[in-house]
Amino acid sequence: MFFGLILFLVMIAFYFYLDSEHRYYQSFRYDLQADYGYAFPKDSAVPVTLEKNGFKWPSARPGADTAFLKIAVRSDWTSLLFLPYVEVRYRDIVLKQYFEKTSSGIRYLNLSPLLKATPSLTKKEEIVCKGHHLSWDPGVSELYLFQNPEIKKAKILILAPHPDDAEIATFGLYDDQDAYVITLTAGEGGKTKYKRFFKDPKKHALFQGKVRTWDSLVVPFWGNIPPQKCFNLGYFDGTLKAMSGNPARKFASEDAGTSDLNTFRQYNVSDLLPKDIPTEATWNNLVADLEHLLNKINPTIIVTPNPLIDGHPDHQFATLALLEALQRTPAVKGNLYLYTVHCAYSTRWPLGTAKSVVSLPPFFSKLPFFEKIYALHLSLDVYTQKFFAIDDMHDIRPVYFLNAQQITEALPSALQSLYLHWKGALTMRKYLRMDELFFVAPTENASHLRELFLKNLAPED
Repeated sequence: MFFGLILFLVMIAFYFYLDSEHRYYQSFRYDLQADYGYAFPKDSAVPVTLEKNGFKWPSARPGADTAFLKIAVRSDWTSLLFLPYVEVRYRDIVLKQYFEKTSSGIRYLNLSPLLKATPSLTKKEEIVCKGHHLSWDPGVSELYLFQNPEIKKAKILILAPHPDDAEIATFGLYDDQDAYVITLTAGEGGKTKYKRFFKDPKKHALFQGKVRTWDSLVVPFWGNIPPQKCFNLGYFDGTLKAMSGNPARKFASEDAGTSDLNTFRQYNVSDLLPKDIPTEATWNNLVADLEHLLNKINPTIIVTPNPLIDGHPDHQFATLALLEALQRTPAVKGNLYLYTVHCAYSTRWPLGTAKSVVSLPPFFSKLPFFEKIYALHLSLDVYTQKFFAIDDMHDIRPVYFLNAQQITEALPSALQSLYLHWKGALTMRKYLRMDELFFVAPTENASHLRELFLKNLAPED
């Protein structure tokens, strides 16, 4: 009887292991042996000789803030059981970057934290690299180095399709800077997090939109961005793609049962947009709103999603609306910083643990959509503030549905608590990272980029 029970438990554990592995591999929408394909600018490449135990830093480029090393990895059989990673050591600095199980092919090591911690890296200093569950072929490779404008001197406009996108992708960038956070939608659709309190789906959506709108206005205060420098445009969740296809048509929120942008826009305290502008949810009005904001703020850095890699339609068309507005505002000069939240090619990205280095997202094209890359490594203080900012976002924080009577039943209460904390841990692993990555392109390329993005949108997630 005892051995039968043990065997049963082992079989159950084995079943869940196989199911977990199946879901792991299903989360990748590409061949794990395929080379990542990025079109790095030629002037960013510096040749290095990669040995089995690392490489010597090449001739320094003063002021470089971002570094990626091209590396052809080969996972061994142990990567069936463990996530492969490369451990990088320089003096007392230790970095870990993870890769896909069983992966092989061209990948890129993010070495930017070395520059953040030790700006004085000089020629011939030894960078030690050790593969765990993988190896690489020694030989000549390339180190890509980039120098970006000083953030402290910039005026930054953050464009977030939904409440929480700005915090997930750009908190470290806007923290304590001259920055404005503009959120396009109220995020009223989708989840039914508050079903315990609202049986009417429309009331639920209205409440959810109100809560998330408030979040988008006050949570940036964790980064010293007051509500006066934030604005939620109040457009409706999941509608941007359809709006772009019929620019003059008035759209409504099917979830909340409203077509008036003031339903959610009324909670703004900022004067970034005048109160007498049209409040119909049309693509033309969205572009006009962004045009007005560009003229009023006159940013030198505009942070927005990357339509080639981010697979969420609202993210893709938020950037397309911005690019259309930029075509109307030629006086706005600066750089676009393109970020990714919903990677179209893998729901697992960014890979690895919350404290590991963030890799470039999987991408398999040589499209020349960027001139630089900016990898921002967060200090521990900023990382801690980002933790609390993300935790303050109600869409991410767990909501307990048990009523008082159910809480007295210990088992369901404990199970639900464990489940919600497990989901929260998975979310934080992805969204709370020590690095933020941006592809940089000049705003003067807005027309070209809009055409390029429209023809090559990432597959929808």
